[in-house]
Amino acid sequence: MNRRIVDTKKIKMDFRFGIILYAVMLILGQQEELVLLTIFCIFVHETGHIVAIIICRGRIEEIKADIFGAEISLSPYPKMSYGREIAISLAGPMSSALCAYIFSSCERVFLSQARFEIAGICMLLAVINLAPVRVMDGGRALHAILCIFLSPYTADMISKSAGAAFSLLITAAGIAVMAIGPGHNFSLFVLGIYLLYKTFAGTESCFKKTCKRRLKPL
Repeated sequence: MNRRIVDTKKIKMDFRFGIILYAVMLILGQQEELVLLTIFCIFVHETGHIVAIIICRGRIEEIKADIFGAEISLSPYPKMSYGREIAISLAGPMSSALCAYIFSSCERVFLSQARFEIAGICMLLAVINLAPVRVMDGGRALHAILCIFLSPYTADMISKSAGAAFSLLITAAGIAVMAIGPGHNFSLFVLGIYLLYKTFAGTESCFKKTCKRRLKPL
């Protein structure tokens, strides 16, 4: 393997947030099996990104654990094309969707009930990460597509507006569910707040990294 592409000695890894999060889940009474299955599904999702980065000859600079997976930061060099940026962004959701299909359809191989839980978690990860929020996979892909036709600044403004509108919509839907839904489920509201935070807290730094790389058209 080319050490210039993946050199683990130079990759910064921060899994403190993920470890704390799943430790809290266990303390709050979540089933150990469910937590382990979630970690497995996240591993599949991020493996898709890493494989795509290796194929596209990118360099991983930092891996940081997050709620719905991990944030993988690329080195400014080598320069990446918009097409490769799109491929890397969508590789994670595609891996999750493929994993969900395999576990849900191969009844003869996977007989336990856990296969349906894995399929559900993988599909949930795929859908959430396709949200048009800049630091999510869908938002990164949308920004790269817009950059093909527009200036980076215009693409950034459009993608940020799209992320904010989507996040506000999810938050409003979460409020409605809490108000009129049975059991006052607040998970959708929490997701909306999380996406809002990601929209306004992560967009600027993400945009700076993209400009620094000076992505080529295709």
